Amino acid sequence: MVVQLPFALLFGRMLARAEFRGKAVVQSILVLPMFLPPVAVGLMLLLALSPDGPLGGAFGDLLFSRNAAVIAASVVSFPLMLRHAQEGFAAVPLRLSQVSRSLGQSPWRTFWRIELPLAKTGVGVGILLSFARGISEYGATSVIAGVIPSQTETLATGLMRRLNSGDDSGALMLAYLSLVVGFAAVLISELAMKRRGDR
Repeated sequence: MVVQLPFALLFGRMLARAEFRGKAVVQSILVLPMFLPPVAVGLMLLLALSPDGPLGGAFGDLLFSRNAAVIAASVVSFPLMLRHAQEGFAAVPLRLSQVSRSLGQSPWRTFWRIELPLAKTGVGVGILLSFARGISEYGATSVIAGVIPSQTETLATGLMRRLNSGDDSGALMLAYLSLVVGFAAVLISELAMKRRGDR
């Protein structure tokens, strides 16, 4: 969430407020991972981060590490956080920001004191749903981080590893855990959206 949040706030506000040529293309690129098979996302990340890839020189040592698992989960789940942050900022009346600026507030202070507090429900829902999606990520994670017990193993990859090794009780325990965490995240987000709709 820490990796995603600054980008979700930046692009969410930009897409909600700004009109520019190519906006639909930018939005499509940012949400594309949500509509691709996670293994395909993992393969693209592997190619980008490999020693011969465009990011390999600076980030090549990330492959098959905990950070690779974080990157995979972040990329796959980012569109959920972005879309809800965008909706949150779109719901903030533009007039309030204009009044704040006319009273001498800087764009930065207007963002922190007016826009973000009013968009917090959308941002919060995005964080919850993105978190729930991130912990269930398997495809991209297994491609760029592998399944190394106690190192790169995540909830989803650990569940699959236990299933493949015949540890049905361990797999069932992780399945129940994922069910509880996922249900809690979705329930809280639904309640938050209902509360926002009732206002």
